[in-house]
Amino acid sequence: MNYIMYYEMVIKNMELDYLHIITFASCVKKEIEVIQRVSKVLEIPTRGKTQLENLLNEYKNEMQLEETKKESYASSLPNIDRQEFKDDYLEKIKEAEQFEKAKSIYEMLTLHDFIGDM
Repeated sequence: MNYIMYYEMVIKNMELDYLHIITFASCVKKEIEVIQRVSKVLEIPTRGKTQLENLLNEYKNEMQLEETKKESYASSLPNIDRQEFKDDYLEKIKEAEQFEKAKSIYEMLTLHDFIGDM
């Protein structure tokens, strides 16, 4: 319920210039755009697109190497046991009393994705 109250507050204050919504999907699919856009808003100098892409690729390679060293239960790589747990957990969430309200708030917020507007 606390999250719902928080996100309702966000919706009420979306017109504020300093409040921007960035969806998880944008962070995953448009990493460079997120860095550039956030840097611009915060007036933080950043590197060029090619340099950022190279740094991001280096980081991804290092993270994938680290993931292969972890025990399968602790890794973020695909895992059938963890997927079953996630599926069960998702079903419990969908059965929750506040799910429909949370879903409608989520849909409203994602319409205002700061990066999706690019």
